[in-house]
Amino acid sequence: MLIGSLAVLLCGCAASLADIRKTTPTQSGTFPAPPATLAACVQQNVERVLSPYQINQVASPDQKEYYITATRHADGVAKEPLIAFDLFLVAFDNGSLVELREGASDGHSLTRRVWPIVESCAQKTSGANSPSPSASPATPAPLTP
Repeated sequence: MLIGSLAVLLCGCAASLADIRKTTPTQSGTFPAPPATLAACVQQNVERVLSPYQINQVASPDQKEYYITATRHADGVAKEPLIAFDLFLVAFDNGSLVELREGASDGHSLTRRVWPIVESCAQKTSGANSPSPSASPATPAPLTP
């Protein structure tokens, strides 16, 4: 499973959304902000990043789970869209559990910008001075301007 996931990520192949959601999160953490508010803020800020990817949000009927996914249609005959990232937010204790999974390698630059946006939105929407994420070991380096 892990080898297959790595092969998809390294080659930039069009992995299905279901396959990406089976992979280990690139980043994960908990934040003291409700998932609905956090998801809206993240989507709004990610849409401002110049990218060929379209940002989509889907919520569960009970509004406790949210997926924000960046997709684009590849040139050529690929039927499956390319997925830059899939962000999962779910109600957890008094806040949100957030998991970021990376997809196509050509979406890496967009994906690198998502986690700092999540952290910034968590600060804004929770009113706290700083979020208390419990980040996964695969924390990317800070973005340089």
